[in-house]
Amino acid sequence: MILNETAKTELSLKYKGPDLKGTIRIGTYDSIALYFFPRFLKYLKFSHPRLSIELITDRSQRFFEELKNDDLDLGVIIEREADSDIPYQTIYSDTFGFYQSGGEERRYFDHLIYFSDTLPSPKLIRVAIKSLGLSNDIRPDNLETVRGLTERGLGIGFLPHRVARDLVLSGILRPVRRKDLGDHYFPHNIKLYRSRKTKSSITHDLIEEELKRYLVSWSETLKASF
Repeated sequence: MILNETAKTELSLKYKGPDLKGTIRIGTYDSIALYFFPRFLKYLKFSHPRLSIELITDRSQRFFEELKNDDLDLGVIIEREADSDIPYQTIYSDTFGFYQSGGEERRYFDHLIYFSDTLPSPKLIRVAIKSLGLSNDIRPDNLETVRGLTERGLGIGFLPHRVARDLVLSGILRPVRRKDLGDHYFPHNIKLYRSRKTKSSITHDLIEEELKRYLVSWSETLKASF
């Protein structure tokens, strides 16, 4: 993130108090890591140069276990009702829909591309393949591969609307709509979790608050509007 002189002055005034140091371990999944964290980590590097952030990416399930075992300080992950006893703050909500490449010919769309953890039911696969005239499926183990293969015209991808938003606005992807298919599958919340065992401290409390503030601001720019 490039900061102008006014922004630098504001940051230096804001953080003349505690000199944050130590290590904070944060877990998240690929899409959040790719689209959100680069800017946030640059911001922390400028405002708290002595603070170390360990960022780990994987499926949400792993991070729930690490939060319970105090192996992780914070997690930005998809909610799971079974783990509602872990302290959290809701950041935003999203749903899934179908998308295709904005620049490829229709004849290349032979596959339904999806991350199996995000499908509400196996029946949806059969309905979607029939409705969209597809013959096969591709099942990556993460959403970023679903997005990448869809962009390259290999098939029709099942993606979160907020992840697809900027790609649609830039013409890289376009929504696929059919009367017999819905447009808002797998409603889910993205939440900021904190380990139950993490002790309250100036460093942990401030970084948690800054992370929440940045995430909420970032998520507001991703609201689907098409």
